[in-house]
Amino acid sequence: MHCLKCGTEIESPNVFCETCLEKMKQDPVSRETPLILQPHPEYTLMSEGKRAPKTEELLIKSQRHCKRLKTTCVIMTMVCVCLILLLLLWRTNTNNKPTIGQNYVTEVITKNEKQH
Repeated sequence: MHCLKCGTEIESPNVFCETCLEKMKQDPVSRETPLILQPHPEYTLMSEGKRAPKTEELLIKSQRHCKRLKTTCVIMTMVCVCLILLLLLWRTNTNNKPTIGQNYVTEVITKNEKQH
């Protein structure tokens, strides 16, 4: 287990290390006073046998994730463009057949033409 204030390793039933207990004895507070502990910047709760990742490792992991995300976005954009082009190509090829009424021609006959 680790000290809740500084993060040093302590035995299981204890919550604070001896150094932090001595500092807290100098400034006592009542039991009803809420206590807000700031997380120690160098300490991260990890499971047994694992260490906290370093800042450089987190940065590299984040950069890889961003690169992967960017690649995925480019691929999805290309797929969408291809699908739109296929849809337009299919639409232009299926309009070659005349619809009902397009094969008829309408002529207007005037009175002068009827007399001939």
